[in-house]
Amino acid sequence: MKSLYRLRTIISVLCFAVFGFSPITQAQTNFEAHLSGSNEVPALTTTATSSVMATLIGNELTLEGSFGGLTGDYAASHIHFGMAGQAGGVLTALTASMNADNKSGTYATADNTFTLSDGQVDTLMMQGLYINKHTFNLLSGWRTQSSTFTGSRCTFPN
Repeated sequence: MKSLYRLRTIISVLCFAVFGFSPITQAQTNFEAHLSGSNEVPALTTTATSSVMATLIGNELTLEGSFGGLTGDYAASHIHFGMAGQAGGVLTALTASMNADNKSGTYATADNTFTLSDGQVDTLMMQGLYINKHTFNLLSGWRTQSSTFTGSRCTFPN
């Protein structure tokens, strides 16, 4: 009996030595979002353009992209809770690097990496998050361009 135990132990040690330990990998989900004023609640007309790519690995969400053509100076960008056609509260602010015109810029992954709760990941996967980009126009106040990471309002996932 002892020799059988030793044989199993030796085989196990040899297997680990030859094959090593296999780390558990987490699935990666990629999202693409194109912001459009027509997806805002209520819809608005704008010449602004924006494209955002996001990657979810486990509970970590990274985001990068660019935008331009804003009709007013850039004010802020956020990820919001809300299904397509619904306005919702802010989940987190995005960090943008602005160009000199203050009407275009980029989102860098290094500045836009977030840890989501399990519930927030579920909401994301059910297309319950969207991006809003805000400009400040002295005549009309806050204007927004919205997108949910799936296409209609730029909802995740696509």
